[in-house]
Amino acid sequence: MKKSIKLLIPALIISSAASADGYISAGEVNAIYFHASHTGVVIKHENLADPDNCGRSDYFILPNSHPSSDKIYSLLLSAQIANKRVSMTVSGCHEGLPAIKHIRLEKS
Repeated sequence: MKKSIKLLIPALIISSAASADGYISAGEVNAIYFHASHTGVVIKHENLADPDNCGRSDYFILPNSHPSSDKIYSLLLSAQIANKRVSMTVSGCHEGLPAIKHIRLEKS
């Protein structure tokens, strides 16, 4: 029992570190794409990053499986049309792109 606990603790630490949330500072949404090879909306943002080493730092993705994908998509469209800035948190990878987890619309 003690041996299995000793093996489990490092595994939990490694798996939580592998999907750490990354804050993306406020910036404009430059483009929104629907692409046949992705199951989600692909976003080009003013401030791009790849905190979880997904392999791409040129786009983010809002997976269709996100529980609030419709609401977040509406917010992204509104921000792009109104030239408003959004900040976001990305966490993990989806189809090789950093996956959007949270989003915040900035007033100015």
